[in-house]
Amino acid sequence: MAPTVTSIKKKLQAERNHASFGYEDRLKSARDELITFYGPKGIDASDLLTDQASIAKHVDAAALVKLAYLGVYWEKQRKLKTTSPLAHKLSENRISWWKLAFGLRCNRLFQPDWSEVGLHEEYTSNDLVNRFIGECSIQLADHYHTRWISNPHGREKRSLEHDVLLREYGSVLPNFAKSTPSDRFLEHMQIASAYRAIEPIRVNLSGEALVPVGEKAIEKIEMGAKPSDKITLTSGRGVTLAEVLNFMEALSELPTFGEWAKAQPPSKAAAFARAIQRSGSQGIAITANLSTPALGRAHSAAKETGSAIQDSLRRHLSTEFGATPDFYFVFEKGLGQKIHLHGAVSVDPTDENIKKTRAALMKLCEAKDKPGKERAAHARPFETPARWAGYSIKHPMTSQSKTGVRSLIRSTRSLTTEAKKEWELMRQEQRDARYVMGLKP
Repeated sequence: MAPTVTSIKKKLQAERNHASFGYEDRLKSARDELITFYGPKGIDASDLLTDQASIAKHVDAAALVKLAYLGVYWEKQRKLKTTSPLAHKLSENRISWWKLAFGLRCNRLFQPDWSEVGLHEEYTSNDLVNRFIGECSIQLADHYHTRWISNPHGREKRSLEHDVLLREYGSVLPNFAKSTPSDRFLEHMQIASAYRAIEPIRVNLSGEALVPVGEKAIEKIEMGAKPSDKITLTSGRGVTLAEVLNFMEALSELPTFGEWAKAQPPSKAAAFARAIQRSGSQGIAITANLSTPALGRAHSAAKETGSAIQDSLRRHLSTEFGATPDFYFVFEKGLGQKIHLHGAVSVDPTDENIKKTRAALMKLCEAKDKPGKERAAHARPFETPARWAGYSIKHPMTSQSKTGVRSLIRSTRSLTTEAKKEWELMRQEQRDARYVMGLKP
């Protein structure tokens, strides 16, 4: 199930209540410190912190924003250079540098630091309470993130969550973390997500006239047939009435697709993937993890980075096949991930072609497979194209901000031409689905 702001908030709440975070102990420690060091205003603030339920709600709400905010810092964490006194200090004391970047000292060792709340005479009780909420929310976000990224599946989930949070809180994040998508982009994310879910039945219905199939399904339901009953398509395949109507309903409820010129990368990826499979070849799905040398070479090229990588892949495929087959790919980079690409090549997935495709990808990556490590490149038969396209662009907001590539999706010119035709077929599918759903009693 795709993450939502609500589901992430519930997991953060569970994390706050987990014994390993120790929320009540943090609250008690903060109250004791306020009473000891901050005088009458500290006592007032300590009293305000006794309302644990209200404070917890504020911490949870702030932690959602901090989780999006901190994603930018987590991405930049690496071994610190030791050429400056500050770097030496961080290295020696093992202080997370993002804590300093936030202007909050999360481990004060029970001594006041007036710089956190302004001048001694000017801070208020509310300032002190807000400092605790801000500090605790950062600690909660960090605790949650750290626990999740302890395994590869957790890193993938955190990347998906980070993308959701960037979309939700882009307007309240600082400038360096802002990445506010347009309404149209969000609509096309919805289209791509829907196709990822309905792709298996779409493949079965490919080549069918949807209106007659839909009319037949509705007629059978009205005559008392069960949703699990099947109808036979002209291709000879059988599909259930529920599958047909669920497919039609999902398409009809999506935002109107619109013209190709206004299509966004998430939905364009589905059109490219479908165009490859409609070309007559099954296609080969590809994944490539770009090495640092490969990226460095692309960054230093005269062309824009994305174009340089596209040209490199075109050259390597041409070397392997003797001519350049059609292909498309999408740049992706989630939290804790290297820049990589997903896409497909328009050739039949014979053993020889898969071997040639992977050889081209390995040249592109400028990497070698190492025992016990994730393979640098993958090539496999291309199935359920729109589902693969949806997987390829799981967190576009994060990828856009972290790859430095202006256009996330790339393709050969001839494939772009075919994808435009496929897009028109997708638009017609939606019109047919809306017509059929309008027939339902």
